[in-house]
Amino acid sequence: MRTLDDLRLFEHLARTLHFGRSAAECHVTPSTLSRTITRLESETGSRLFDRDRRSVALTADGARFLDFTSTVLTAWEGFVDTGHDSGPMTGTVSLFCTVTASQTLVPSILRRFRESYPGVDLDIQTGYAAEAIQRLVDGAVDVSIAAIPGRAPRGLLAHTLTSMPFVLVKAADAGCDLTRTVSPSWGTVPFVLPATGLARTLVDRWFRRLRVKPTVAAEANGHEAILSLVLLGSGVGFVPELVVRQSTLADRLEVLSVAEPMPSFDIAVCIRPDNLERPPTRALWESLTA
Repeated sequence: MRTLDDLRLFEHLARTLHFGRSAAECHVTPSTLSRTITRLESETGSRLFDRDRRSVALTADGARFLDFTSTVLTAWEGFVDTGHDSGPMTGTVSLFCTVTASQTLVPSILRRFRESYPGVDLDIQTGYAAEAIQRLVDGAVDVSIAAIPGRAPRGLLAHTLTSMPFVLVKAADAGCDLTRTVSPSWGTVPFVLPATGLARTLVDRWFRRLRVKPTVAAEANGHEAILSLVLLGSGVGFVPELVVRQSTLADRLEVLSVAEPMPSFDIAVCIRPDNLERPPTRALWESLTA
């Protein structure tokens, strides 16, 4: 529940009176914490903190709001604890993933959870892979299935589901000057690359290691969009293998064989530790990590 998360952030800041410390301990970015306080001040119509470059202090209205916040959070915890013994678990858990993950990984990994907790609603949101971690950090979702570079992002818990290599693809009916081993001609081949995020970081690192300065013909945020650009003749695409396997365009694409090991990443379910305080979210996490 987003409102309760906002109240928890406010209560923590009211105790520490330090934006940096509260942001770190609550596993949110300082900008997220600042936006939350601004939103609460707008909704209450009161200035809750006096703050400048050197200090943070509760105002009189802030102190009254802290009493209200403590009462609400205590009442909520009592209600949830009582609810554990009164019947099946209910509530909603929001999960972010890519379209590809929603069609391949999500049905299988969530089946046991759905069987165990039929009263919990799943709010599955899809978007670009590069959004997954930030959406979680900002509190927009409870859980994200994200691409990570082999370790949990700072301030988050992560459980690896699978590892996924990248592949190079071209249109099946198109010619290609890309040799199997690295050669000077690689620098003249047009490439279609991820625009942002971990995927672009891994791609750039791979080219630097091979001492190749790629000709970037096009960029796209979505891996599926990269495949479309490849079929339109823009160049050789750099995408995760799973995306190619599951694409409806797969029979019109050709995966290129290259001698150099391709970069890879882990696909993991990620969560903010404070989200485990909510029983439905904790139940989902425990189901996925058991």
